[in-house]
Amino acid sequence: MRLMKCNKLIVADRVLADVKSKLKLARIETSIDDWWIDLYMNGRELGYHIKGWVSCVGDNNSMRFMCSFSENRNSDHIVVYCELGESSVFNEWGITNQPSEKAYQEAKYFPPDHESQAAAYIVQQIKKFMREVKRK
Repeated sequence: MRLMKCNKLIVADRVLADVKSKLKLARIETSIDDWWIDLYMNGRELGYHIKGWVSCVGDNNSMRFMCSFSENRNSDHIVVYCELGESSVFNEWGITNQPSEKAYQEAKYFPPDHESQAAAYIVQQIKKFMREVKRK
């Protein structure tokens, strides 16, 4: 008997590997220790979810970064859902890491086999988040 990963997770594996590589090359400096990679599943979409969280000094709120990515359930395209902002925004995401309605509306789609473009977009969003954190 041979066990194989489902194809949809293979696409997400490639994107995640490229994100990690691009982050290393970009040498993004962060004092944030609270970064997680988790699974993301929404129907036929199966992939990964990246979370970043930081408490803002002198502020009762915190800043959060949420990003889920996978092969799209209706095509072979890669879909990326990202959202960043104050922590209250993310109550909608829930424990399954399903994006909020806003994140669904602002989803980015990349053609099949363009994992590098999807990864570049995710890294761009992480950099944007880090700039926001520095401003707080």
